[in-house]
Amino acid sequence: MGITQALLDKHRWDIYRGESMEKQDLLFSAKRTSYMYARSRVDVFLPDNHNNQVGDFHIIATFTTDSWNMYHGTVLIAQVCRLTDKHRWEVYGGDSTDAPDYMFKVQRTKAFQVKARLDVFFLDNPNSEEGKFQIKEDELSSHTASMYQGSTIIARIEHKTSWNKILKGKDELMVEVCEGVDYAFVMAVLIIMVMLVDRK
Repeated sequence: MGITQALLDKHRWDIYRGESMEKQDLLFSAKRTSYMYARSRVDVFLPDNHNNQVGDFHIIATFTTDSWNMYHGTVLIAQVCRLTDKHRWEVYGGDSTDAPDYMFKVQRTKAFQVKARLDVFFLDNPNSEEGKFQIKEDELSSHTASMYQGSTIIARIEHKTSWNKILKGKDELMVEVCEGVDYAFVMAVLIIMVMLVDRK
């Protein structure tokens, strides 16, 4: 899966299947439609949506709390809430933060990190010190990261910038997810990691 952003248009991203950037492999597009000091909105457009004004989904991000909500129309379908210690986020399905809608917790295990690392905990996590999943920046490069289940890599993330001959640049985030792994889960954790890295 590849995420492409034109450097001359910082408010739109296109997400493709695999390494292709052909129209038939477009999964969805995201466009930031409003931005204020403490709040931002991103609309998500599926390939068959030809209305550039109204997305199929939208995300409201609140920077003061590092949290965001995802809506389908007016229905709240997912929430990411940062807890008060600034190093933990909880993810819920739907519009409730009650226990039945709790999905997982993402935690920065150390307050100071040279390389970003997040641990993902589920309710049945047997080890309170290490999550069932981890996502870590690679030791040799801040442009790549890996997501682990135990010692097994289940997803790889690579960030790169390219320029063509007429200086139209592209910012690309390539996400390779192993077969059988939930794409939505990987993307939710990745978004939280971006929040963390932007504030290191």
